[in-house]
Amino acid sequence: MKLLFIQPAQMFRDGRLIKFKQTISYPIGLVTLAGLTPPDVDIVIVNESVDEIDLDMDVDAVCITGYSSQITRGYQLADAFRQRGVTVVMGGIHVSLNPDEAEQHADAILIGEAEGLWPTMVADIRANRLKKRYKLAHFPEMSSPVLPRYDLVDRAKYIQPPSVKSNLIPIQTARGCPHHCDFCSVVQFLGRKFRMKPISHVLKEIEACGSDYLFFSDDNVIGNFDHAREFFKAITPLNVKWMGQFPSTIGRHPELIDMAAKSGCFLLFIGFETIVTESLHEVGKSFNQRQNYHEVIRRILDAGITPFGSFAFGFDHDDPEVFDRTLAFTEETHLPLVSWFILTPLPGTVLYRRLSEQGRIIDRNWHNYDLSRAVFRPAQMTPEELEERYWKAFGDFYSLPKIAKRVRSATTDTTIQTMYAMLSRSMIAHRINPLSGGVLAK
Repeated sequence: MKLLFIQPAQMFRDGRLIKFKQTISYPIGLVTLAGLTPPDVDIVIVNESVDEIDLDMDVDAVCITGYSSQITRGYQLADAFRQRGVTVVMGGIHVSLNPDEAEQHADAILIGEAEGLWPTMVADIRANRLKKRYKLAHFPEMSSPVLPRYDLVDRAKYIQPPSVKSNLIPIQTARGCPHHCDFCSVVQFLGRKFRMKPISHVLKEIEACGSDYLFFSDDNVIGNFDHAREFFKAITPLNVKWMGQFPSTIGRHPELIDMAAKSGCFLLFIGFETIVTESLHEVGKSFNQRQNYHEVIRRILDAGITPFGSFAFGFDHDDPEVFDRTLAFTEETHLPLVSWFILTPLPGTVLYRRLSEQGRIIDRNWHNYDLSRAVFRPAQMTPEELEERYWKAFGDFYSLPKIAKRVRSATTDTTIQTMYAMLSRSMIAHRINPLSGGVLAK
């Protein structure tokens, strides 16, 4: 049996596909799904942002997964394959939170995580007995070993920094989040219980991935402090370089920052979200303490790690001057890298329900839910003003003079910082969020 796994491309607002020669976005979901697939099944993985899709490929079934910003294209592909009589199954976070919509485009959908379900679906595809929906009654534990099939991806199509000999490979060590931020769909998809993989298995994944340059893609690498300490101790002898996501509360635990640095951490992605305290309360993230942000950034820099700050704009308490105030904050704190987003009511979230009830959502074209387009009416700006000020301020942060100034004053290694900053300039010019970007195809 032969299966085609597809991660659809994102699209510009006018519907054109966003295509890259190389990208930073590795299809971790597809390689993990391939690892769950019986070994006698032939698998082809296509990441449409860098690969071409052959609609005439002879396959037994097509499996499509994607975020909300990719799902419009996913539905287009699903419809095209089904018109040819090819079986289509769909899954992932958007499908799981919008099953009634998704099943209009698929022969079967998988709701939730694939562990515990996917082998059954494969058997049903083989026996031509697919059910319309597959869903576990509980969140699966992370104790069963699954080795992602990294060998099925052409690594030449993924960006490799000039000083690093391998690609940045994502590895997930845990799932779930105990918080309930209004704008986040993680809790609805993965639950509030923090479920950890055995450290011994993560070490096997690191060995199998063939890279010493890693992204631990958990929503919170230190969701369990004791587990994090043991994990950092375990990977220290491996001499890997890694990045990951920590909460802004990490400043209260300097020993964990030091242990992370010793184990090879070179960059920490921190979800500050906003410098406006009222906005943190507005969306259920009051555990972020605005007054502690300076100290958090200083502690991370002192440990020799590059802090990468994430901020969103469009909260009800955001006025047009919030962009300039945030830029000033990044200069005051010497923040080397930022990722900026427009607040987006992802379908399935509390924020989506609230804005829908208020009649403020103005765009339900999912390909525009890319975290950089205004799809609702903000309280203190027009949608157009929100977008224009967002891109202007984003471009200001990554202007050449400011990049040069930060590099000259840097206290941490600037190789990755400079590469990402220059990549960001290119993406911002084309109005593509850098975190989902790459080297554009001509």
